Formats: sequence, C-alpha cells, structure tokens
Amino acid sequence: MDFKCKKLYYDQTEKRNYNLNISCKELIDDNVKLLTVTANSCCNRCEMLNNEVMIEGIVNFCAIVKDENGIRKIERSERFNFNENCQGATPSSYMLASCDCNKVKGYCETGNLMLNCVVNISAILINPCEIECFDELDDEEFRKKTNSVKINKLDFKKNIRFSVTEEKELSPRVPEIDRILSVYASTNVKEAHISAGQLIMGGEICLQTVYKSVDEYEPVVQVTDNFDFTQIIELKDVRDAMPIVKLSPEEIHTSVLPNEQGEIRRITYNVGLCGYVYSLVSEEATVITDVYSVKNKLNCKSKNVDFTEISDKF
Repeated sequence: MDFKCKKLYYDQTEKRNYNLNISCKELIDDNVKLLTVTANSCCNRCEMLNNEVMIEGIVNFCAIVKDENGIRKIERSERFNFNENCQGATPSSYMLASCDCNKVKGYCETGNLMLNCVVNISAILINPCEIECFDELDDEEFRKKTNSVKINKLDFKKNIRFSVTEEKELSPRVPEIDRILSVYASTNVKEAHISAGQLIMGGEICLQTVYKSVDEYEPVVQVTDNFDFTQIIELKDVRDAMPIVKLSPEEIHTSVLPNEQGEIRRITYNVGLCGYVYSLVSEEATVITDVYSVKNKLNCKSKNVDFTEISDKF
C-alpha cells in the first residue's frame, strides 16, 4: 500500500469573552440632578505578545444633568487598557476583538458625578498550526477505519473603518428639538459577501437619542430609532469568500434642521464605525500520525484536531 506524507496547515479558533468595569468621576455642584447617562465604546487596538493579549479602547460617557442654570450635558472619555495572560496562545497567535457597553449607570454624591459601565469584549483567538499527516490512502478497507475532520484556515483579515449618514424626522407626537444631548448607537451586520475584490454588506444601526425640547412641560425627551445601511469597501488581493464582519460605533455626530412645516424635527446622524472583516476556509482532511500492522491487519493512530466553527453570532 502506498502512502504519501504532507504538511497540513490549519488554524485553531477559539471564542474569548472579557468583561471590564470602567468608571470615572466629575466634579459638580451639590444641587445637580442626574437625568440620564449613556455610553459608547470601541476597541482601537488588539495585539498578542507571546502568550499575553493587549486590548486598548475608549468609552465615551454622556450624562444629562439639571442644575440651577437648566439642563446640560457632561461628556467624558475614558480609555481602557486590558492585559491578560492568554491560556492556549502560541508565539504566532493573534486576536480579533470588538466591544460594547452594558450596565451603564451613574449617580451624584457629595459634589461628584460617578459614572460606571461594563465593557463586554468579544474576541477570537487564532492559533496557526502545522502538522504532518498521511495523504492519498490507496486502500479502500483502510479508509473505512479512518475518520475525516474539518479544519480551518484563515483566508484573510482586514481592519475597516467608514461612516454612515442618515436623516430621520421625529414623530409629531413628541415636542420639537431644541438641541441634541446624547446618542447611543449599536450595530447589527445582517449580511456580507465578497465579489470581485469588494466587500458588500448590509446592516442596521439602532439609535437611542436624548434631546432637550422646546416644551417646558417635557423638557427632556428620549426617542429610539433605527435605519438600514449598505456599504461597499474595496479589499485588494482578496478572493470571493463568505466573510464575517464585526463593527462598533466609534463616533456619532448629529445636526438638526426644520422640516417642510418649519418645525425642528429633522435629525441628521453621522455614525463612524470601526471593526474588522475576516474569512475562514474549512477543509476536510484525514489526519493520521502512524500506520502499523497487527496480525496482517492495518491499523492507524489519528491526531485529534481541535476545531471550533466560528459564526457571525459570536
């Protein structure tokens, strides 16, 4: 029986989740009342150094308060640095990460405004691996004794950054806008594919907007809205593939204009998004480390290849 040996390259992929508590403090007057607080976050940098993961990002807090001078907002940006020993990492490992905010809260205490949130970091640890295996088994009976496994190979990975602009008009049931106070955004990528070197994707941005109104009886109003977006991004030297995209809101800008009736109800959102796109290629292989004969019957030893299928729902 003829055996051919080859080197097989694959990637072990594993989901990782990290939670960080981020807090900050601002000096305020004793008579200030906190109305609401929102927070947006994004990862700016993710690197591996030997077996240690290093993730850097930023949290943008926005607190709406009321004092003797009226309603105003307090903005505070807090950077975070996360370092941790990453079990299972190798010197050639790398990681892709994105994040969002959860459990956002704030309170006033003895002249201080305390803000706090939990940053949920979702990450993929990728370990490039190499094994030597037998290939082209020239024996039908022997093939029945072997098991085929699926292994992953990273096809490509790219960092992406772009902005989406959309105009929305408020419902007549809420008061007109005086000024925008804060906006919280979250992103959901619904579909993505690559064709002719272009990443074509569509998704949804969900918005929670707090604004000061012109109505003295309802001075602070909160509205929720969402809009769909499509985006085409050039990706050089990338073949057609089924990509996975992760995005986080990086910055949000708004402006307000009157509608056709002259009422200030039109809001223009400009949401800056950052993240990454990557693709894993699955291949089926028979991984055998040794072949031997026992009483003229062929047997084999197989190598257990760890395989974790990553979906866009992680």
